[in-house]
Amino acid sequence: SSGINAEYGASLFIHSLYLTNQLTLTNSLKAMAQYEPLPHSPNPLTQICLLYVNKNLEKVPNFNFGALNKDVREKLWRFAVKDHYINDLKLEVFLPTSSDTKELDLSGCDRISDQALVLIAKKYPRLESLNLMWCSGITLAGFKGLSASLPHIHTLNLSYTNIDDQGLTFISQGYPGLRSIGLQGCQEVTDNGIQKLTHKCTELLSVDLSHCKKITSASVKNIAQTLVKLTNFDVSYCGEGVVSEGSIQKIAKGLHKLQVLGAADSKISESALQKLVQNCTGLISLDVSFCVGLTISNPDKITKYIGGLQRFLAAGVPLNEAALLKIIESTPELRELDVSHNDFIKEQWVTVLIGNPNLVKNLRVLNMSYPKIANSKGAQALAEARQGLQVYYYFPPS
Repeated sequence: SSGINAEYGASLFIHSLYLTNQLTLTNSLKAMAQYEPLPHSPNPLTQICLLYVNKNLEKVPNFNFGALNKDVREKLWRFAVKDHYINDLKLEVFLPTSSDTKELDLSGCDRISDQALVLIAKKYPRLESLNLMWCSGITLAGFKGLSASLPHIHTLNLSYTNIDDQGLTFISQGYPGLRSIGLQGCQEVTDNGIQKLTHKCTELLSVDLSHCKKITSASVKNIAQTLVKLTNFDVSYCGEGVVSEGSIQKIAKGLHKLQVLGAADSKISESALQKLVQNCTGLISLDVSFCVGLTISNPDKITKYIGGLQRFLAAGVPLNEAALLKIIESTPELRELDVSHNDFIKEQWVTVLIGNPNLVKNLRVLNMSYPKIANSKGAQALAEARQGLQVYYYFPPS
């Protein structure tokens, strides 16, 4: 069959790696990138070849991954991460060769271990930014040795790793000058770990605690009182009561430099939102998705403070058409608006947007999927009327 022929051809290609130089590999991969899928075959020859390349790449003597063109490197890397091929041995093949490398993104490499961090430290002593998101093979020992081996790190993403309070203590002690930390989905991090972090890392500008289910409102209040330089803060989907009325007021009082706030699935009220935008006048992105208790009965008290807003996510928030129109009118720089899962949007609202193109002249993304009342005709008309605007309008069958 064509699939077997493709596999046989890919096998011959890989075999040629042992007999030819790197230029042949580069040119062959460039050619493969232009092949169309074979008839009746679920996998293009390109994908099959990439599979074999990733399985055998570390066996090619003196292979220089960095010498490949950018498109081929990205294809190989995405394929390898997606199919979980990256382990400690293969990682060495893919890593950039320059010792001056300042940023490294290893997100999704769930098979690398603490040994990979040792390798990285040897190759990139000047590394400043490291993304270890989804690297679940890193242990407490790896986090403990991180700061000693990579002393210049100021941006660290540990989201969905196995880090706990003890690991966070090591990070806090080793990186007092840390500027950005991602802890999204870290289920073993509690208020104790966050307290260590805020005590030591007072220069933090960005903190992501979204989906951390073991923290409480105490962590939010602690951060609001101590990390006064913070510009980015995300505490979305952390569970019942984490972002409460009181903690929002603490944010409003302490984090005046805030530009990006994620507070989805929280108990924010209209009065708390008013206080927030009144004090954090530099907000450019606000996520209050699925804050089902939030209604805006007096939009004027809010909209006069949000003129610089560029991203407003309000999926599942029961906002009426009048409030939404007032928000749009008051935010000329708005680029992204999410009002999906809103039962109050009607065709008339969409008609107003179509008839007044200046209202949404800078808008690039509008999500209005899953309403109960509207239908798709108005959304389709809006998408056609506004070139450059991506409109998402999935309407489930009635």
